[in-house]
Amino acid sequence: MSPFRSNIRRKIRLKKKEYPDESEYRAALAVTQHQLGHMLRHADEATAAFTVSSELLKELNEETPQNMVYVKQLAHNYSHLGRLLYDVGKTEEAHETYRASVQLIGEPG
Repeated sequence: MSPFRSNIRRKIRLKKKEYPDESEYRAALAVTQHQLGHMLRHADEATAAFTVSSELLKELNEETPQNMVYVKQLAHNYSHLGRLLYDVGKTEEAHETYRASVQLIGEPG
């Protein structure tokens, strides 16, 4: 695991301890990580940011499955993560991630 990824995960664990019941805070952190994934130029760092965002959104979705905002954000995040994985040659992981996105929102059409 890269130092960047380790540092991000450590910070998230600390913040989750400070604000364990603040779903709005965790949702904002997930969005921030998603946006960071777009800005990072190195694939491993961008993947780490999208992965952290996905983990946070997955937790929020499990806690409140009726909140469609989290479902849509998670599906959107999986889509971007899948594209990034595909671009770096991790096609099987990319396909799994795309399938997870489709499973959340259903087949188009």
